[in-house]
Amino acid sequence: MRLAAALFLALLTPLAATAQDKIAYANVELILALMPETAQANRTMSSFQEGLGKSLRTKEEYAQQKLEEAQQAVAAGAPEAELEAFRTELNRLDAEIRKLAAESDRKMGQKRAELMDPVVERLSEVLRQIATEMGYDMILNAVDGSGTSVVLYGREDRDVTRAALDRLGIEVPDEAEE
Repeated sequence: MRLAAALFLALLTPLAATAQDKIAYANVELILALMPETAQANRTMSSFQEGLGKSLRTKEEYAQQKLEEAQQAVAAGAPEAELEAFRTELNRLDAEIRKLAAESDRKMGQKRAELMDPVVERLSEVLRQIATEMGYDMILNAVDGSGTSVVLYGREDRDVTRAALDRLGIEVPDEAEE
């Protein structure tokens, strides 16, 4: 019986330690949205995307022109050899467009990471400082990436969103606060 009681107490010990953790939360999505670096990254991304989109649009316009030429050739009763050349060319263009689109997506992802990694790291460092200074063992993100609340209940005094914004020197418009 003593062995069972000792085992039971041993199993509860990690739970007791966890219950003593001091946890805070922050609306990381809101903070990131209000950081000037994020706005600059978004402007840079828009320009970058526009540049990538130009070459893709040019290729798509050329493919559309070739498709129209092929349709005219069909309507005019062009010989099968000429139609086959159009099919080959259109298939090649389609493959090039798909490859270019995939490459553009990859480059966009790389550029987004390049621009946002330092922003996220800055915010992470601020949250680490707040956690250390205020004695928190962890700070949770109050919302997930889609804006859905993850923290269903949290004491107001455990919300460190305002502290992070203050530390970052960001003034918050009243309508931006939750």
